[in-house]
Amino acid sequence: MAIAPTVSRLYAHGEIERLQKILSKSVRKVMLFSLPMALIMVLAGKYVLIYVFGNEFALARYALAVLSGAQLINACMGSVGLILNMTGNEKDTAIVLASTAGLNICLNALLIPLYGILGAAIATAISIILWNIILSYFIFKRTKLKSFFSLKQL
Repeated sequence: MAIAPTVSRLYAHGEIERLQKILSKSVRKVMLFSLPMALIMVLAGKYVLIYVFGNEFALARYALAVLSGAQLINACMGSVGLILNMTGNEKDTAIVLASTAGLNICLNALLIPLYGILGAAIATAISIILWNIILSYFIFKRTKLKSFFSLKQL
């Protein structure tokens, strides 16, 4: 949210190269913070859940790992919705979010009876990842900007 006015201003003034540098720097910082947190949740999530919530929650470690992986991908894709909204492409954001929310509901209806909490986590992860991929595609298609983290940025 902090970069929203900057995205809007630079895009409106046609300063695409400068905007791309800011987006790349922003996603790099977010990813570098998110990666250790995701690794902790994936590798030691069981112990985090036990410490914070008690032994009864240890079985949620797999769901936590799936959701942590999805959120890491979310962080690596950048502020996709914000970028589209600040560049005048909010309709794309609304359509994709509504579609992936509908997909999430359908996947939950299918996967929760089969896999319980893990099914809910898988459904949510699929929706988050798909929403990010589609919005990232629309960002590039509409603005020629790349919102996502790439190893070239290291």
